[in-house]
Amino acid sequence: MARSHNIVEAEERSFRKMLIDISERIRTDELEKLKFYCTEYVPTARREDINIALQLWEALMENGRMSSSDTAFLQELMDKAIRRNDLLDVVIQYTNCVHVPQQTGD
Repeated sequence: MARSHNIVEAEERSFRKMLIDISERIRTDELEKLKFYCTEYVPTARREDINIALQLWEALMENGRMSSSDTAFLQELMDKAIRRNDLLDVVIQYTNCVHVPQQTGD
């Protein structure tokens, strides 16, 4: 049980590190595009208070649009909202490294 808890914690740290890395590479104009793209998922008042990408990630995690085990929407944001293949590759690499090796013993 402790081992699986440690795996989840490590996965969560890796996910947050990846989000920080991506956030540091997003320009102001791209953040505005991301916020616009997320209109239906993040209320207007909350979007207006978002000044850095980390705040947007937090809002999206709070409403269940993305998590360490579900990066599909984050991939969509990188691909469709801001067309940053370099950042999309970062998310895909995280997803492949973290999720492919994990298998349940069922």
